[in-house]
Formats: sequence, C-alpha cells, structure tokens
Amino acid sequence: MRTRRKSRTVIARKVIAALRSVVVAVSATFAAVAAAFWARSYRLMDSAAVPGDRAWVLAKSAGGMIEVVYGTYKETFLSDTGARLTRPFVAPPFQQRESFHWDLWAASRRPDDYSWRAAFIAYHWRDMSARGGARREIYIPHAFLFIALSGPPVLWIFGLRRRSRREWAAGGKCAQCGYDLRASPMFPGPLLSRCPECGRDR
Repeated sequence: MRTRRKSRTVIARKVIAALRSVVVAVSATFAAVAAAFWARSYRLMDSAAVPGDRAWVLAKSAGGMIEVVYGTYKETFLSDTGARLTRPFVAPPFQQRESFHWDLWAASRRPDDYSWRAAFIAYHWRDMSARGGARREIYIPHAFLFIALSGPPVLWIFGLRRRSRREWAAGGKCAQCGYDLRASPMFPGPLLSRCPECGRDR
C-alpha cells in the first residue's frame, strides 16, 4: 500500500514537472513574440480586422502599444483596409488624444462615454446608438505584456537554481558553487567545514 502511494506521488510529480515545462516553454515563446512586436511597433503599425455586419474587431500595434477595438455597429472602413494591414508608423490615434493619460487608477463616466485606467491598462466605452451599437476599446502596452509573459520562465530559472543548490548540499557539495566538499573519495565521508573554492561555511 505504501509503495503504491509512493509510486502515485512520483507519477504526480513527474506530470506536474512536465506541465510546468510546457507552461514555461509556451510563455517564453510568447514573450519572444511580444518583444519582437514591441520593437517592430516603433517602425511599423500593424493592424488586423475581423469585419462583420453586426459586430467587428480591430487590433492595432504601434508605438509600443496594443489597441483592440470591438464595435457592434457597421463600420465602412473595415472593408477598405482588409483583414490585415501594415504601414509605416507615424502616430497611432490613441497617442493623438489629449485626454488620454496613464494613471494608477482613474475613471470617468458620462451618459454616452465611460472609461477607466488601471496602471498600464485602459478601457474606453463609447455609445454609438446613432449608428446602431457601441464601441469598446482596450489599450495594453507591449512592455506590460512582455513582463507578464516573462514571469514563468524567470521563476523557473530561479527555482532551478534553488533545486540545484539543494541537490548539491544533499550530495556533499557546496550549496553556493557546487564544489565537492567530501574529504574522502568514498561517500559518505567526512565533509570539509569550509568550501575552498568560494569560502562558504558548510
């Protein structure tokens, strides 16, 4: 019974380790893509649209920012721009608005307009009932997206370092640099009290 429980624990740990590796690999890949688009956004403005009769989505990447617009009214310019467009970056519309600022938290509400800003993310809703719907906009900096996606790989690297130190200490090695502290070639033998490589006390 105890052996079976131990084997299940080992299998569960292996599954968790495999899932962690997949999450780290996917996060690192998306972080690299975000960094590439971040650098590209200062030279080119990329836009992609999903047109529709009753609803449409438009995404822009320019000037270090990502703008996603969702509308529930008919927009004519989407049929002209096509599904994807790339052009030289001049100044995206959201940088031309004088009323758009970054704050830790701010919100404004009017009968036909509502917006809030939380740190680096902003949301804007506009009533477009005259055209049969509404317009919703969200703004996210590329830097914020890159930092969020880089979190799992960075934590994995630090965790790998801690695991290595624990394994070194358990194997009779220095937890700081991995130097073999065994005074005798036969393990387990007497360990040196101080690491001769880095000077760390055991």
